Amino acid sequence: LDAVARVVTIVAIPHQARAATQSDQGDDAKTASPCLVIATALGMIKKIAASDLPATSKVGEVMKVNEDDRIIGAKMASGHDDLLLITALGQSIRFKEDEVRAMGTGAAGVQAIKLANVGDMVVALNVVGATLAVARAETLIITDNGMGKRVPIKEFPTQGRYGIGTTAMDLTSKAKIVSATMGEASDKVIVVTSKGARAIKFDDAPKRKRAMRGARII
Repeated sequence: LDAVARVVTIVAIPHQARAATQSDQGDDAKTASPCLVIATALGMIKKIAASDLPATSKVGEVMKVNEDDRIIGAKMASGHDDLLLITALGQSIRFKEDEVRAMGTGAAGVQAIKLANVGDMVVALNVVGATLAVARAETLIITDNGMGKRVPIKEFPTQGRYGIGTTAMDLTSKAKIVSATMGEASDKVIVVTSKGARAIKFDDAPKRKRAMRGARII
């Protein structure tokens, strides 16, 4: 890595995902095939077909990122999922994955969300897909001061890409969202702080509406 690069995420690429994409033909087929979805702090989003990713043990570029921006996360998606982005200051947007076409490794992607507040940034990328029972799926949101809540995924309406979106959480004046993850009430999650890690259950956080505040969970 060069002096300014930092590892920000690790993604497991299923062997079946590469095989499925390699068997497809043409750009239209790749759009509906397994892809790596990448999001940046300033709201850019990009999809890369699994077959276009660097080979095992090879270092390669996956996205062109502006100097004032940075990658915040990456997830595997099937080609038929929804994407949910959440920002530090409580903004969110959910849109269809197929609004973003698969691109080559050197492309910069497209804008996913209009950041409404100065200094805001995307902090979480989630894939809402067939592996989740959407009727029971929830988003666990947590702030830098240990407040959190669960929000049913159905509370996040599907909209068009590159909008202002909706409120994900009401925040106190100094609090910021640091992460959000998908799951169900019976799931567990590891919360990592600067001093260590702790396992909690999803239902340790209260279940609340999108526009409400959370409660202390860690």
